[in-house]
Amino acid sequence: MSPRGRALFRFALLVVAAAFCTLSVGGVVTSRDAGMAFADWPLSNGSVNPDGWIRYPDMRSEHGHRIFGALLGTLATVLLVWVWRQRPRRGARPLALAAWLAIVGQGVLGGFRVLENSTHKALLHGCVGQAIFCALVALAWLLRPGERREGGGDRRLRGAAISCVLVLYLQIVLGAQLRHVRGPLESHLLGAVIVFGSVLWAAGLALLHHRDERALARPALALACLFVLQVLLGFASAATLRGQSPGEYTLAQVILPTAHQTTGACLLAVSVVLALAAHVRPASEAARLQGAYA
Repeated sequence: MSPRGRALFRFALLVVAAAFCTLSVGGVVTSRDAGMAFADWPLSNGSVNPDGWIRYPDMRSEHGHRIFGALLGTLATVLLVWVWRQRPRRGARPLALAAWLAIVGQGVLGGFRVLENSTHKALLHGCVGQAIFCALVALAWLLRPGERREGGGDRRLRGAAISCVLVLYLQIVLGAQLRHVRGPLESHLLGAVIVFGSVLWAAGLALLHHRDERALARPALALACLFVLQVLLGFASAATLRGQSPGEYTLAQVILPTAHQTTGACLLAVSVVLALAAHVRPASEAARLQGAYA
């Protein structure tokens, strides 16, 4: 890959990092129930830089979320223009455009959530944010340096990985319901059991049959490790939030649920990477076919 291609890939990773920070600070806003720290939008208390926002935790988290969102929008615009001018892998241009449109729509949705004081729009805002993060991760994967191999891949692993993506996103929606509108805990727990089976299936197939293929083995191992961490964070969050008084939050009651949310985003993103990698012919198979036609 040319130096310009590598620079584009690194910039795509920067955009992914900005999306992760935006998602994380948004998680803090939800954990602190600080979504209405400011009743106006796009300004905050009628100002771009409201007085005292650094001193007060609710204002700091909400205004910080808005700042990161604006930064993400700016970086995503630069990325879209850059991708459009380059000649990246097939699918990168439409994905960059879709991600940019989703980020713009996400900002507007967040504004209506505030103006209407709507918890249901806050729920949708959280779910869309997770999808945007995964779209940007997928775009960075498409822009990665390396050989452009032919399609193919393991059909069984591909199906397992796609199923894992869908199950994980449904679980994230159930978790968002629990956090935003006090949805039933039982459905989230049942979802965790289904996620366990899906992760075990996808990661197991990759590690059993493609352990020598780093493009498949690494995301599979990360998927398994992140799932264990996610379960531990889930139990710790539930234990910490038990008996919580409305409007009062300890540091653990903010950090642990937020970490649970962001780890879920990482799980989903890694499952997307595994699904994308499963669509590509493994390097060993590509080399074998090249030798056969030589």
